[in-house]
Amino acid sequence: TSPVPISIAAMALAAIGVYELAGMFGKGRTVPLLTLGSLALPFYSVFIAKSHQLAEFLLISGLLFLIGVTLLGVSAKSEKLSSSVLDVGGLWISMPMLALIALHELHLAAPGVGMRPAWQLESPALLALVPVWAGDTAAIFVGKAIGRHPLSKVSPGKTVEGSIANLIAAMLAGWGIGVLVHVPTTIGLACGALAGIFGQCGDLFQSYLKRRAGVKDSGRLLPGHGGLLDRIDSVLFAAIPIAIIVYFGPGWLYRLHVGSPNPSTSKSIRVDKAVARIVGGG
Repeated sequence: TSPVPISIAAMALAAIGVYELAGMFGKGRTVPLLTLGSLALPFYSVFIAKSHQLAEFLLISGLLFLIGVTLLGVSAKSEKLSSSVLDVGGLWISMPMLALIALHELHLAAPGVGMRPAWQLESPALLALVPVWAGDTAAIFVGKAIGRHPLSKVSPGKTVEGSIANLIAAMLAGWGIGVLVHVPTTIGLACGALAGIFGQCGDLFQSYLKRRAGVKDSGRLLPGHGGLLDRIDSVLFAAIPIAIIVYFGPGWLYRLHVGSPNPSTSKSIRVDKAVARIVGGG
């Protein structure tokens, strides 16, 4: 229930990831500022847990993430990656880590209601993790078994067939995890779709960076598997969109279904009017 363990894990992942990013482009001897900045993640988590401005926080995190990705992509194409560019580009890694912390602490409610700690295994952070893992696994097996059509020149090993399997598996996993953490079916399926789509975008972006850097793996942290970024690249692109849909989605469903002339639709969710909170059902 405490944000401290996941904050420590996020801190370690962000620090190692930004350091690997610097090493990919020959800046490994210098420690990027965001590697040090990631050490402040536990303090950010306290802010997330107590603040009532989570909506603004998620949107700002998304904007900073886009700035980091855009700067990295453009600079890598022109091969002009200075230490300063890598500092800002590290937002690609640190902002999704904050989104995972926010998801763990997220109150599954309409905007403005507040937050409550997740308990046992019912952490909404799983919505940004398990569907991505399920999609990646399905893509590997299906791609090797029946994959015939290349998906992108950036990553020749990926196929269209594997990509479709990724999306389907991610949506099924999103539905299953949604049941576990008590979100409406629509939200669970949406999280799965976002994991399948944005997760694959993250994988392709990481492949693009490695191709521009002229390296096979982002690092050597995991023998036989490459570096940390090779393992979490999909999560980095999926975490913030999923956090946003989990936070705003119930409110959107509430406004969509309340007053609906279709009884089967209006009864598909149960609303606690005292707190305007969608608590699932159906």
